Parts: sequence; C-alpha cells; structure tokens
Amino acid sequence: MQPAPIKQVLSESSGLASRVWIGWFQLVQNLLGTVAIETIRITSTNSPYSVTNQGINLVCNTNSGAIVVNLAKGEQGVLVRVVNVGSSGNSVTVNGNSENIKGAASQAVTDGQVLEVRFDSIEGWY
Repeated sequence: MQPAPIKQVLSESSGLASRVWIGWFQLVQNLLGTVAIETIRITSTNSPYSVTNQGINLVCNTNSGAIVVNLAKGEQGVLVRVVNVGSSGNSVTVNGNSENIKGAASQAVTDGQVLEVRFDSIEGWY
C-alpha cells in the first residue's frame, strides 16, 4: 500500500534559519540538476516500500517497527533522501536494487539519522 504524498509548507514562524536552509537547498538542487520533488511519510505498515518515483524524500517513522526501503533502478543524478524520525531503536534498511549504496548492498538508517544518496551510472548510489 503506497501512502499519499504530503506537501511541505513553511509557516510564518519558521524563522530565518529555515528560510536560509530551504534557499540553499534549492540552489544546490538547481546546480546539480535533479531534485527531490516529493515527500512521502511511511511507517512499518508500508514496509517493504518500493521507491517508484525518482527524486524523493522518505520520512520514516520506525516507532511501530522496522522498515525496508527498496530503491528503484537508478538514473543519473537522481537524489533520494531517507530520514528515520523514530525513537524506538528500529532501523530503516535501504536496499540498492543490484547497485551498491555507498559501497555496500544496503544501508541501515537508525533513529534520527538521514541517508542522502545520489545515483551515478559508474559509482552507483553514493
């Protein structure tokens, strides 16, 4: 079951630091080409979750259990960000779909960690 996408909205009270961060992130995205365009929240009930959209932010709440994320076959320059917002000691396991992720077949994202990877046709997910 695929969850519905959500929109990220900055409130008026988000502060200067948030606006500067968003501005910097948009600049980097423009320079690098491909952007992370969709944010999806998932829980263990969505696991295993298969990434079907290229360029995505996955916000993973592992409080109800571990999550497995299977990346799609990579395309040059695509960015995927996986954030574990849980606090219960469960991990998000990210699998590379026959491509290495930072030199390994999979990566574990523990509570409070972020895994951000970009695909390169020679290096795989790095």
